[in-house]
This record gives sequence, structure tokens and C-alpha cells, in this order.
Amino acid sequence: MAIFYADGVDDLVKDLGKLEFEKIAPKALKKAEPIMTNKLKASTASHRQTGDMVGSIKAREVKKKGDMIYIFIGPSGKGSNGTRNMEKMAYLEYGRTRQAATPVVVPAITSAESSVLQAFQQAFDEAVKEVQA
Repeated sequence: MAIFYADGVDDLVKDLGKLEFEKIAPKALKKAEPIMTNKLKASTASHRQTGDMVGSIKAREVKKKGDMIYIFIGPSGKGSNGTRNMEKMAYLEYGRTRQAATPVVVPAITSAESSVLQAFQQAFDEAVKEVQA
């Protein structure tokens, strides 16, 4: 957890103002990326037929759009049978006419939440230490 040494609210606000959230966010996302990638791969592993979809799960680059800074983690490309790997994941998550839904994304997110939040907190704490140094 971040510790601020401030004699008053004005000092605290001044220290917080020095933090550059546009620099912290990408670092936090990169710290959390392996956690989410591994959880998503583990969640889909039991549904593996050829391994194409599970093997294609990876993180893309951190991007910024407006005020939002994000990273996409998911499958890409096509499997050996020509079906898009993202489509396969969507079929698992939501089902289709003759296939019941077997969610893999929501359970992965749920199981990764506390670890991801810890990674975010660690990135924030490191940024605060840099500002205070």
C-alpha cells in the first residue's frame, strides 16, 4: 500500500499531482498481463481439442483510446480446421444451438481479480516511491 508523508492535505494533493497516471497504467497492465493470460489459458485448457485456441492466447500491446488505456488478452488466428480461435472461445463462453455455454472468460477474470489488483497496487506503490524519492 502507498504511504504518503504529508503535513496536510495540501502536501498530499501536491504529491498525488506529481503522479503521471498515463505512465503508471501501462506498467500496471504489463504487471497484470501474465496473471490474466495464465488464468485464461488454464480456464480453456480442459476444452482443448487441437490446442490451436489455447496456444494462440496472448496479450497484445498496451493501447490508448481517448482517456482509456487497455490491453487485449485473448486468442488470435485460425485453427487447423480454419475456424477462427476467437470464434471458438465465443462458442465456449456463450454456447450455440447444439452446444451449451461453458463459460471460460468470466471464471478466468473472477479467479484472477485479486492477483491483478495486487499487481496494480504494486505498480502504483512503485510510482509513489519514485515521486517521493
